[in-house]
Amino acid sequence: MKVTAAKKIFLSNGGVDHGFNQFIPGGPNVTYDELYASLKQWGYFQLVDSPSQADLIFDISSSTIVHESIIKPGGNVNIASDTTEAYIPTFTLSIYSASKNDQFYYSIVMPANLGSNKAKTAIAFTQSIGVLTDKVKALVAVPAPPQNP
Repeated sequence: MKVTAAKKIFLSNGGVDHGFNQFIPGGPNVTYDELYASLKQWGYFQLVDSPSQADLIFDISSSTIVHESIIKPGGNVNIASDTTEAYIPTFTLSIYSASKNDQFYYSIVMPANLGSNKAKTAIAFTQSIGVLTDKVKALVAVPAPPQNP
């Protein structure tokens, strides 16, 4: 089933790595919980309780990725204490068919926005989930038919 034709989805919690929760407050289920609430509020899809009831499976996972490694002046890349790594909290939404073949359709990988403190990070993170929901909306948007002049 194509994403544009789906009406029922199962949202699966693909988990979180330890580093993610060092950046984002709210515990290990925060990404799942926020996305579930955002999709439910949008109302386009019916969220179902099991994959067998769904047209599509949305799998959301959270992790930290190394954005860059910085070698200290005079440092050696092979010595851990000479290298500083910058991590970015990220989430990935993978969309699969709920049929037996589990055909993969899309993956959306996005950074989770941060703030200058916990409260601002929570707000920025919620905004990131809103952007992710907007990306899903763009996937299911049906183009308008051309207008005759």
